[in-house]
Amino acid sequence: MIVIMGNSGNLGSALISHFGESALGIGHLFFKDWWKVNEKKEIERFLTGFRSPNNSILIASGLLDPKFTEEEMLRVNFFLPRNVIEVARELNWRVVTFGTISETFQGHVSPYLRSKQALGEYLLSSTTVGDVATHVRLHTLYGGGRPKPYMFLGQILNSLLSREPLKMTQGKQLREYHDVNDDALAIDHILNSGRKGVIDLSHGQPITLRKLAEHVFLRFDSSELLSVGLLPEPIAENYDRIFQKEAPYLDVEFRTSLEAIGDYLELIMKKGFESKDESQTKF
Repeated sequence: MIVIMGNSGNLGSALISHFGESALGIGHLFFKDWWKVNEKKEIERFLTGFRSPNNSILIASGLLDPKFTEEEMLRVNFFLPRNVIEVARELNWRVVTFGTISETFQGHVSPYLRSKQALGEYLLSSTTVGDVATHVRLHTLYGGGRPKPYMFLGQILNSLLSREPLKMTQGKQLREYHDVNDDALAIDHILNSGRKGVIDLSHGQPITLRKLAEHVFLRFDSSELLSVGLLPEPIAENYDRIFQKEAPYLDVEFRTSLEAIGDYLELIMKKGFESKDESQTKF
């Protein structure tokens, strides 16, 4: 059995769709208190209810929105998965947690990043935890519901819909954009490989934010809305590092970002998809 925590977010929804009948999705209200120390017994009762061998739990829930406090981020992004891992270890369950590739960059500081770094460091610091857990560091996801307004794609979409200009930096920052369904397939490969510890899920084809913005605005005949260079350049950013695909998911063919993102935004604009539940936002 594959249990997926976070069944309403983009990542959780994609994982449930990918694994189909072999997966059980559980929502935020079911596990919202699992970050508390005294909830470990409840976690144990839930996990022991599954009789099948080779069980896995994928923690696709989490907080990303900067509106949440550092304490809230730590509860959901660190304390909760830590409790699940500690219980799962005793019951011989496999655990997969998700972080962000930004954990690897020096100088990147935010409550969200600190919570994810704490989780990654916890996995790396314990050999017994490393025997049952895999921490997958993701790049920027798109697909599924409407992009969040605080994300770059959300800002682009808002500009296109409102016809208000988008002010940005020179846009030299490098980003890998991943369709969430491609990552669901890659996560399946990682799970089947038995790989433990920390792994970066990369396709090795980054684009600059400027190239992305110019492509999208041109596609929608709205280049006049893009104002490049009006915002200061961030210091703590990735301007030159390129990641590579790793062995567990080498066979996965990732979509070409620019065209796929354009198709995704066009679909959003036509159908008016709503943003997924913020409480389940992960990346």
